[in-house]
Amino acid sequence: MAVSILLTGASMAIAGAIELFPAGSEGVSATEAQIMAMVVGSVCYVSLFLALSLFTRRALVIGIGYMLVWEGALSFMLPGIANLSIRQYALGASRAIYELPLQEARLTADTAFILSGVLVVAALAIATWKLMRFELPGGTD
Repeated sequence: MAVSILLTGASMAIAGAIELFPAGSEGVSATEAQIMAMVVGSVCYVSLFLALSLFTRRALVIGIGYMLVWEGALSFMLPGIANLSIRQYALGASRAIYELPLQEARLTADTAFILSGVLVVAALAIATWKLMRFELPGGTD
């Protein structure tokens, strides 16, 4: 999780410094909002896919399918799915700092933080439960 936050946050900070900082205080606020979105999205995705990887050997395929179908297609066509979309959690969290004009955040900042927190806690609880019951093959204690 730390590596994901570091890489996405640093890359967004560099991109913001190049593109948005010259715009002044508006650019700085937009960069901070994008960094917030990247951090929230990274934490949610890592938590969800960690839990998913403990239940299936095809977590990468399922994750790519989730990103393409759920996040890519369905969340745009069906606005009610925004409550179950990590992309919308990230965009909603960025609204706490700055309203991004090119992004359509369907959730308020408070709702996004609450739903992302619920997702992270639930995913990590499920992962912990699964790991506590994990046994290595051939182990006899």
